[in-house]
Amino acid sequence: MVQSPLPSDTADAPALAAHPDAATGICGVIVTYGSRSNLLQGCVERIAAFPGLRCIVIVDNGSVVPVRPSLFDCKMRLIIVRLEDNKGSAQGFARGIAMAAGQSDCRFLAILDDDNFVEPDYLPVLLDRFAQLGNSDDIVLCGFRQDRPHYADLLADGSSAERHASSFLGFHVMASVGRLRQRLAGHVAAAKLPAPTREIAAAPYGGLFVTANAVRRAGLPRTDFVIYGDDHEYAGRLIQNGCKIHLIGDARIEDGDESWNHAPPQGSAWACTGPDGFRQYYAARNHVYLDRHHGGTVVPLFYANMLLFAAKVLVDDLRFTRSIGATWRRLQPFRSGVRDGLRGQLGANTAYPLPGRAR
Repeated sequence: MVQSPLPSDTADAPALAAHPDAATGICGVIVTYGSRSNLLQGCVERIAAFPGLRCIVIVDNGSVVPVRPSLFDCKMRLIIVRLEDNKGSAQGFARGIAMAAGQSDCRFLAILDDDNFVEPDYLPVLLDRFAQLGNSDDIVLCGFRQDRPHYADLLADGSSAERHASSFLGFHVMASVGRLRQRLAGHVAAAKLPAPTREIAAAPYGGLFVTANAVRRAGLPRTDFVIYGDDHEYAGRLIQNGCKIHLIGDARIEDGDESWNHAPPQGSAWACTGPDGFRQYYAARNHVYLDRHHGGTVVPLFYANMLLFAAKVLVDDLRFTRSIGATWRRLQPFRSGVRDGLRGQLGANTAYPLPGRAR
């Protein structure tokens, strides 16, 4: 297991209990980039309304216009960390989490994407659930992003977030065979009622609520992931270090921006339809890397799942393009990502630059 340790100035921070406000103090962590000041304003204003919040760390990941305190109409203590270029979510959240974990008046980190608009009772609900679950540093909570349909599925069945051994980008032939048998037999699985709280095996940064002590134990996000998959790796590392992650159904978040992989695809969702392919490249590379190094992976079965999944991706895009040449070009970032993920070649790839200030 690779850990990203906290820098010495935060790793050696005094025990949080030494500060009178540390028992319930919360530090927000938000990462922004590009031209998203309107989204960032809404995110900050929503969470800053909670009186238990001590400060907000904002990591400006190479925004077109640098983030300034004057952008916000609030009296909250703001700590703005400026990165001159977009270094990716992994480095952005690593910097923000490290800074927040070093604030002596904060026990908790409330981590958000810059388009996460929390409900007014979001933080009070999380504090209540944290106390109900045992008030331990081993407890990590995840807010409910109500615009993401799979979150409702997670509340009904937390196992849907698990990374299954030998699967490839979420595909496993045995799971597909099992679903086919159920359909052929006319069997309909009994609907599971959503639970208000469900233990899950993976979580994004946006909505993560974790103690500074748990962060010190697990370390920081791996910056060699750059973007995509680094949040799942980090959640897995929290679990490996003794934490349990609970999805909280009544701690609600509205997403102000649609994720790239939630839009209806033209052809395969893995095809690059724009001027660059950094999303398809990094998402494929990092998740293939995680799948390949999953404990219990049976290598021949993993590669069988890979070939079947790749065939499906190819056919899905051919149905749209009707051209093998066009499909091959559209899948170039995906193919490169799969290759580098299998080889374990992580880090920034200059062939797939992230959007920066010039964009």
